[in-house]
Amino acid sequence: MPPPLQYVPQTITTAASIVHLEYDPQRLPTIPGDEWTRFVYISDTHTRTFEVPDGDVLLHSGDLTNLGIVREFECAVKWLCTLPHKLKIIIAGNHDLTLHEEWYEGEHQRWHRQAGKQDRAKIIDLLTGPQAREAGIVYLQDSSHTFQTKPDGRTWSVYGSPVRMR
Repeated sequence: MPPPLQYVPQTITTAASIVHLEYDPQRLPTIPGDEWTRFVYISDTHTRTFEVPDGDVLLHSGDLTNLGIVREFECAVKWLCTLPHKLKIIIAGNHDLTLHEEWYEGEHQRWHRQAGKQDRAKIIDLLTGPQAREAGIVYLQDSSHTFQTKPDGRTWSVYGSPVRMR
């Protein structure tokens, strides 16, 4: 069994922000005050589920799945719905194949020979439909989302554009 990961805390600090690049997930850095917003950034989860640090906003920037098939998205969205973050922003990665609509139309036979062409409308509904909205999931594809996490708090805006498949 490999030795446990050793975390060397790395932080970037400005007057208005603190970015923790690396920290021990079992001992989260403290939030300086109630008015602060905690963003938690993850990517490349490939349908794996695990404990995620609590925060106000979860940013998942790509590779939610392995090959972008419906059952993988169902598993990933089910997991996201269980996470405590009020807002969960999702951006597609290169493994989320079906979300790259034009590319997928020409390439689905190559990648989904066994699984068959996937129902993109069902996948989009998983990411944007009533269940996703109720769980605070926002899917960004060449779009932005503006929000506040605290009453009368700072207004945030996130723009998401997936990787371009060629």
